[in-house]
Amino acid sequence: MNILEINNNGQENYSDRCVVKLVLLDQNNNIHYLANGLVGGGLESNEDYLQAAYREALEEVGYTIKIVKELGEVTAYRDILQKKYVTKGFIAEVISIGEKTTIQEDELCLQVLISPLNETIAHYESIILDIEKNKVELMAHGDIYQSKLFNAMTALAFLRLLK
Repeated sequence: MNILEINNNGQENYSDRCVVKLVLLDQNNNIHYLANGLVGGGLESNEDYLQAAYREALEEVGYTIKIVKELGEVTAYRDILQKKYVTKGFIAEVISIGEKTTIQEDELCLQVLISPLNETIAHYESIILDIEKNKVELMAHGDIYQSKLFNAMTALAFLRLLK
């Protein structure tokens, strides 16, 4: 089920980029997320969305998870990259917390934030306002504007389904 389509202006020649995003819930129904977006990332070759979900949870935050439910799909067209991002969202229960398995430097410093659903939604609404306020500056740096905005919009779309 496609729950949101972002920036579709009939871009038929864009290549697909399949992505998974996780709404991570603990036993107290708090959301575990990263300051820059929900946990998740692109599918690797010969990997399906569920395999990517389990791998990304381990890599980015060191979590062992159990997939509870698929939330749907967000499609976003990134113009500078000429890519169509097809992002499937899942609710996942946090089973255990260990060490991150990532070797990517940009992921090593990421910290997990934990908050109730309403606070998490407010966090992403605030991010979107900040991005829009700084639109001109961000657009001067290539894909950064669309990247930040679309990540926040995608997170918000998945989180709002939990209300």
